Amino acid sequence: MSISLNTNTNAIFTRRSFENATDKVADSTMKLSSGHRINKGADDAAGLSISKGFETLLKSTTNSKRNISDGISMLQTMDAALASIGDELDSIRELTVRANNGVYSDEQRDVMQRELVESINTIGSIAEGTKFGQSVLLDGSQDRNIHYGVKDSDQLTLLFQSGVAANQGIEISLTTDETALGSITEGIDTTGRTLETMNLGSINVVAADDATFAVSSGEANYTMSDIDKMIENVTRMRTNLGSYDNALGSHMEYQEAFTMGMSQVHSNIFDTDVAAESSNLIKSQLVQNSATSILTQSNSQGSIALNLIP
Repeated sequence: MSISLNTNTNAIFTRRSFENATDKVADSTMKLSSGHRINKGADDAAGLSISKGFETLLKSTTNSKRNISDGISMLQTMDAALASIGDELDSIRELTVRANNGVYSDEQRDVMQRELVESINTIGSIAEGTKFGQSVLLDGSQDRNIHYGVKDSDQLTLLFQSGVAANQGIEISLTTDETALGSITEGIDTTGRTLETMNLGSINVVAADDATFAVSSGEANYTMSDIDKMIENVTRMRTNLGSYDNALGSHMEYQEAFTMGMSQVHSNIFDTDVAAESSNLIKSQLVQNSATSILTQSNSQGSIALNLIP
């Protein structure tokens, strides 16, 4: 190799190596400090497009899990309310059994009737006051859809609307007659008696709606089977809610597994491999330091040429 004053080939080559090493040090530093393998499109154009799709999907999945969680909370709220209503119906049935015994006087049945009316009013309060947010849950007015996935078709329809088909719907109504299928009054006789018209037969105390019934002392104006039907309806409603709860729980488990898998794939593409990038940084720093030393020596080549001039 010739020795030249105008062109220092060694210095040019060494400077290029130094600049490349410096760029790699900066790139590794950026990846390690941000935690992202892709910080700009030039880092990995195809990877950026793929990882962005996964990121959008993961955000949607997070909201889907919130939807499922809210749906489960709503179902559990309804189930707790129906359990309380079932307890009140059990109390009503106990009173009815007791009142049908001929050993009690009208005055004693008056006391039982007052207790029965309080149970009826409690059921009415629960039916009207059971809400999730601003939505009344037990009025049987509408079905509800839970969006459990990331596609438009990922919908679970909760059949709450009454009057659609037999043994369907979630409705607690003190005034709706037996034609409203799915209500607590489903299955009673054709006179349309409802829970609100229950009377133990006392001549002094009337039912919750203050109506007057032409019943003789000691004779109830409904049968035990009517109450049993109401209890069966509440149990059926709770069974349906339990089925929906289990279905949403299965969807939640799937979404959790799906999120885990997608997060791993997204991380492999987008996140920095700290161990590998740390090694790259050390390697680039060594090359940078070496190039700096060699560049210093290469820059002194001109002085050697001057020494050769007599």
